[in-house]
Amino acid sequence: MSQPGPTFWQPSHGLKVASHQLIYDKGMKLDKLQTTLKAAEQAGDGEALTRIIEQHPEAALIKAHDKVQRDLAKLNKLAVTTIGDPEAIKAIDEARVETMKSLNTVVKEMEDASGKVTLGQKLRGAVKRQDVATQ
Repeated sequence: MSQPGPTFWQPSHGLKVASHQLIYDKGMKLDKLQTTLKAAEQAGDGEALTRIIEQHPEAALIKAHDKVQRDLAKLNKLAVTTIGDPEAIKAIDEARVETMKSLNTVVKEMEDASGKVTLGQKLRGAVKRQDVATQ
């Protein structure tokens, strides 16, 4: 069953599937971390708050992630109401890509600074595994 309008968030295979799954997983982890931070803050437990932030440097991404989610939601609403105008849909899709790139840049800089395996390395590994499995 096809959906009306643009289907930007409906990847069909390969790198798109792997990248969208990793982005979703990271977003879910950030949401859980944000909930934990809020609970510590509401409890007035400054020590726990500090400890959580030290143990999870990705906490610095929460505000950037939230902003990207808000921006994407606005673009998605605009895309749904923009039917029959291929140029406008293309411009909206390009804006969504740029919005995600901005978050990816922040994530990459943080991962590079940490010396851990980067998101790009994980994506390449996921795509290679998927390609091998489909051969």
